[in-house]
Amino acid sequence: MDHLNEEQGRLGIDTFGHIPALLISHLATDMRYVHRGVGRLVVGWASAYAKSLSDMIGCRVVLVKLEPDVVGFYQKLGFQKTSQTGASLTDMFLDIKHL
Repeated sequence: MDHLNEEQGRLGIDTFGHIPALLISHLATDMRYVHRGVGRLVVGWASAYAKSLSDMIGCRVVLVKLEPDVVGFYQKLGFQKTSQTGASLTDMFLDIKHL
C-alpha cells in the first residue's frame, strides 16, 4: 500500500492529506510476450482486485511509478499523471472508484 498527497481536488474527495493507494512497482513483460496483452491483463486484474477489496482495505487509487517510455501504455489504460514528480520516474494513478 502507498498513498497520494496532492490529488484530492482532482478526485473530488477530502482525505485529510492522504489518498490510500495500491502501488504497482517493477512490473515488466518478458520480451517474448510483449504486445500480446499480458501487461494489460495483469494491470487490469490488479486494479479490479483492488476495487473489490477497496472498502475493506481503504484503497481508492492504483499508483504506478514507471519509466517515461511506458507512460503511453498506462495512459491507454486510464492512468493519469500525478502532480508529484520524481527524478527519473513518472508517477501515475488510476481512480478505481470509476472502474
